[in-house]
Amino acid sequence: MVTPMRPPKVLSDHEAVSQFASEWLSTRLRERPGSLLCLAAGSTPTRTYELLAERGGREPALFERCKLLKLDEWGGLPMDDPATCERQLRSVLVEPLRLTERNTAFQSQPADPQQECARVGEWLAQHGPIDACVLGLGLNGHPGFNEPGETLTPHAHIAELSAASLTHDMLEKSARRPTYGLTLGMAEVLQSREIWLLVSGIAKREP
Repeated sequence: MVTPMRPPKVLSDHEAVSQFASEWLSTRLRERPGSLLCLAAGSTPTRTYELLAERGGREPALFERCKLLKLDEWGGLPMDDPATCERQLRSVLVEPLRLTERNTAFQSQPADPQQECARVGEWLAQHGPIDACVLGLGLNGHPGFNEPGETLTPHAHIAELSAASLTHDMLEKSARRPTYGLTLGMAEVLQSREIWLLVSGIAKREP
């Protein structure tokens, strides 16, 4: 059952948002130790993940049973490229918490991108629903690579990246440019038991 929408919670700065979100996720893991977490990469949630990794050093039992599903990925970049969601989330959270064997992610250079979307979608159908989903907000208002349009794709899919998405700060770390995106669809996201959309910075005021 999806939790009803709450009023927005406004905090003083990015650190306060990160502290609040990390405490929320920790509380959910205490309540439901085997939770499936779906996490977005990007600058806004990174500090939240750093705080969770620090908490894992103090409370390792908190993360012993949880599973991690990554929300999306840049298509066409090697998995070890410094710009990938894989590289970012692995360095700040997956490896510090030793979640490597309980981590599921889109491959960034699959032989068949459509089949890769089907694989991730089937995995979620078997192991879901998502218990707690952390989303960021793109400069054009997208969650994941669900780019704005007349309709939204409900399930995991290949996304045509917008010009705004291709200016993302993450891509400054790479000499290459992605050629498409891979992402969960909005129906899969909205089936989560609880969703938190983290928004920080003046650039996000308009979206």
